[in-house]
Amino acid sequence: MQHAPPDLEVAAPIVAVSVHRNGALVRRHFETEARAVVVRGLPLLFAADSLRVRPTRGRVAHLRESCTLAAAPSPPPPDAEQRAALQAAAARLDDEDRSIAVRIQLLEKLAPTPPTAPAAGGRGRLPDAPGWATLGRWVEAQLTALDAARADVQVRRRALARERTELDRRARPESTPPRFFRAVRFDLLDAGPPGTPVSVSVEYFVEAARWLPAWRLELDGAAARLNLEALVAQATGEDWEGALLTFETADLRRETHLPELRSWRLGPAQPAPRPAFRPLPHGLDALFAGYDQARRAVAPPAPPPFAMPIGAPSALPPQSPPRPAADEDSEGSVELHEDTAVAPPPPAPLRARASAKMAPPPAAAPRPAPAPGAPMPVTMSVSRASLADAGPDGALGGAAEPAPSESPRLPPRLRYPWLRLAGPDEPHRGTLQPMDPFTQLWTLVEGATPAAPDQLRRAVEALRQAARLVSDGPAPAGTRPLTQGQFHARFAAGSPQSVAGDGQYHRLHVTQEAAPARIEFRAVPRESNDVWRFCILAVTGDAPRPAGPLAVYRDGRFLVTSTLDPGAVGPGGALTLNLGIEPDLRLTERHVALHQEDKGLVGQVTRVTHRVRLKVRSTRPGAETLVVFDRLPVPADARQEKDIGVELIESRPAPVRTDRGPRGEPLAGGLSWTVEVPPGEHVVVEHAYRITLPARFELDGGNRREN
Repeated sequence: MQHAPPDLEVAAPIVAVSVHRNGALVRRHFETEARAVVVRGLPLLFAADSLRVRPTRGRVAHLRESCTLAAAPSPPPPDAEQRAALQAAAARLDDEDRSIAVRIQLLEKLAPTPPTAPAAGGRGRLPDAPGWATLGRWVEAQLTALDAARADVQVRRRALARERTELDRRARPESTPPRFFRAVRFDLLDAGPPGTPVSVSVEYFVEAARWLPAWRLELDGAAARLNLEALVAQATGEDWEGALLTFETADLRRETHLPELRSWRLGPAQPAPRPAFRPLPHGLDALFAGYDQARRAVAPPAPPPFAMPIGAPSALPPQSPPRPAADEDSEGSVELHEDTAVAPPPPAPLRARASAKMAPPPAAAPRPAPAPGAPMPVTMSVSRASLADAGPDGALGGAAEPAPSESPRLPPRLRYPWLRLAGPDEPHRGTLQPMDPFTQLWTLVEGATPAAPDQLRRAVEALRQAARLVSDGPAPAGTRPLTQGQFHARFAAGSPQSVAGDGQYHRLHVTQEAAPARIEFRAVPRESNDVWRFCILAVTGDAPRPAGPLAVYRDGRFLVTSTLDPGAVGPGGALTLNLGIEPDLRLTERHVALHQEDKGLVGQVTRVTHRVRLKVRSTRPGAETLVVFDRLPVPADARQEKDIGVELIESRPAPVRTDRGPRGEPLAGGLSWTVEVPPGEHVVVEHAYRITLPARFELDGGNRREN
């Protein structure tokens, strides 16, 4: 007898990772001479439908997955009942402490009756001395007992507080949770003669990964180096060691729905669009005719002595209606709730015993086949009870089939790795039903033990909490998250790098771009008296640059932190970077003089003249070039341009007309002056402009103001 060759376990290191906005695509590569291969060490929560196995020669057959426990479990976290019991006990102790405090206050106010005022010609009533002493001793004894009782309550309250603190500490994400890894088994067919090595790549998608762009500018005289750095965080359950990383601004996985465009017509109403799902085949119940006949022939067992007679009132609480399976709209994520069943699907004997305890459900009877063209009587939102709802003894509980009115809703897509064939005793038997994500993972576990379901739940929950911190946690200061409207770009790192799967942000160097640089100072006196320092880089190409924080260094020393904006590239490919305020250059004076006069006898016009005078002073060691920006008023309505005239009368030095502001933004009526500011001296910039308008008009806000 010829036996099949055993599976050969191979080491498949991670060679490349493509980090996207919403996850990462991991690629492993290896060479093997075997034809039955096992690849272990894959993360627990990778998207099963994204798994791709690509050999360079031959084809892959019999692809299947498994899951194994790789690390010893830690103590399980406390349950919600223990937390609620501690909270109730603490509330009772607080009430007891307040009650004792009130009694102490009442006892402290007890005192003998003071002597009454003596009547005319008589004597006042004196207090009873023995009674007073007895009362004092009784009050003292009562206060002593209450103090002891209150001290005991406070001791127990502190013990509860310590227990609650320990409970909260244990309830946090486990530092060493159980670790499960998935494996892939497959056969290589038509790969050549045995012993011939074949290169194979394994690719899969994980969601718990994120990257944010950051920039570093190094200035060295007239040269500059602009470095793109990536802040990468991943909590996928594996470490990326020595992998070639690429960073992309697009989403790798996203849902898209084609719009349903219906024509507009005059006439009768259009029929509702029919779903694209095919109806169930005719005669489906005939597949189970023999099973139903054999089941009806078996007499039901006698009820146990403690069984409740049919029709008697039940003291058990009613069962809640079935709820949809968790996370129907996301393929790759696993959603677990407090009431999610963790027990694996039990074997057939348990199923038979569970069915014998109750009357056969109506769904077990043969059902008529659906009429042609009728909607498919299958709901893809199957409750957990209909898939893997485990009771206290591990037996499956029967779930009633949902009414037809509850089943027309279909999911946005079919998750093929999570589909299972419903058994003959389940609702919708003989049809593919979506499996609960946790149940699907449990079916992959090898060597299951009674404690494994809880270990798997804790491992999944720890990974989900770490993934939430990566996706929803605070980002590094100054960073901007990549949005869906971001341009699609790809940046590849030049050398292999490593990223630990600890959920923390790691700074990695991606690319470097060298370009000539010059420093330019700019001022907008109309808005501020500050002078701003800009760096102009003569970059080449039109490569996109995502927005992010910019750290500027000059001669190896940190200078300032700024921001690189997407619109920083100006005309001619110049990249303009704002480096902040320059304290050694400042505007010391800005004076505006206005003069208004009326001209003409018949058609009167009003002329408003503005004269602006600026003074700039520098305390830098050498002469610097300063660009001053201003603007002439522009009519708000283009129809008023023929009635309102704006002209530049004089200027010293001569200005340059421009349509761009200091940051490259559009600026109508812009003016700019380029002046040299010697060290320790004042430089004056003057200009005057006149606004001519009909006398019946008035500038918004008054004529005698600066516009």
